[in-house]
Amino acid sequence: MKKHFILIAVLMALNLTFSACDKKVSQIETRDKSVVYVVGYETNAQGKSVATLWKNGKSQYLTNGSNNASANSIFVLDNDLYTSGSEVVTVKRHNHYLDEENETEEMRPIIWKNGNSQRISLGDKEDDEDAMEINASANSVYVYGNNDVYVTGIGSTWAGGNSSEEWSWIWKNGTLQFIKSGINASASCIQVSGGDVYVSGHGMEWPRNQGRVAIYSFATLWKNGSPQRLSNSRRMATANAVFVSDGDVYVAGDEENAHNILVATLWKNGTAQLLGEGENHSYAKSVYVIDGEVYVAGYENCGEKGQWVNNSIATLWVNGSAQRLGDGKNPSVANAVFVLDKDVYIAGYEETAEGKKIATLWRNGVLQHLSDGKHNAIAKSLFVVAK
Repeated sequence: MKKHFILIAVLMALNLTFSACDKKVSQIETRDKSVVYVVGYETNAQGKSVATLWKNGKSQYLTNGSNNASANSIFVLDNDLYTSGSEVVTVKRHNHYLDEENETEEMRPIIWKNGNSQRISLGDKEDDEDAMEINASANSVYVYGNNDVYVTGIGSTWAGGNSSEEWSWIWKNGTLQFIKSGINASASCIQVSGGDVYVSGHGMEWPRNQGRVAIYSFATLWKNGSPQRLSNSRRMATANAVFVSDGDVYVAGDEENAHNILVATLWKNGTAQLLGEGENHSYAKSVYVIDGEVYVAGYENCGEKGQWVNNSIATLWVNGSAQRLGDGKNPSVANAVFVLDKDVYIAGYEETAEGKKIATLWRNGVLQHLSDGKHNAIAKSLFVVAK
């Protein structure tokens, strides 16, 4: 498999971090007052990831399982369900090195409305005759105003060898706009407020240091397509989510400290607040603000100091104070947070002792498994509505 398909596959699974503990699993009671929608993917018996929607714990497949696919984000408005994601397709491309036509597997962005899929066209990027491989994924969806549908995502073009380009885009009702920050850009989340379009992500630079090229990513917030750097470009950083409340713009992500440790970070109107302790890597994946309360979901590593991955623990920060959701016996992660009527819902996953990932939902700290652990499954996003 070519390197850029692997790259996008990694980005597609960027929310992926491990799951499960030796704890009693409790069923979450909806009490007939709310409907909980969760999206992600579940692997079938053939080893293909299937884009999946869980409604109050019951799964529904969005793709037929013949190709790898993932549902990455969900938004609900007026009983309509909008889901963004991606699916692998087979396309024919001309191999310039061998001067022949070859079939290649490439990822394409998709939006589903009430389970009906629509491919998002990549415009000229998709028609690039010099490209040997093109991949893209729809990472986030938001519906605003008169049912205007906004989607943001990432893509890459590989022309062979070291010739590559990574790019990000905003799609509104069929119209595509490309956004940049530095050399390359990666968009993660979109929200619209007051008619302004906010996108979180990161840009990249390749400055030369004593003749050598060093790669830096910097957390970025785009407002109406214009980028704003949130972090020091000489350290690694990314912005994973954005939320606008009462005119204040909150961005959740992570930034490397002076000891090369990634620290979960919340930016409010551009000012950073560190959430992680900075001794082990920590990551902020989602943010939700209501009634002045700020909820951030993510995870912290609990292994030896400075290790990238050992035993991650799903974590919720409320106004900066950490609450652990996992017990640390097996890896777990929190990918998304949603608050309704003071109930806090979190989507993520745990990992079994055998290494299988289980899609997981927490409600006020009570855990519910969405999958049975026979095959890998990951919950990436959620939306809760009152009945």
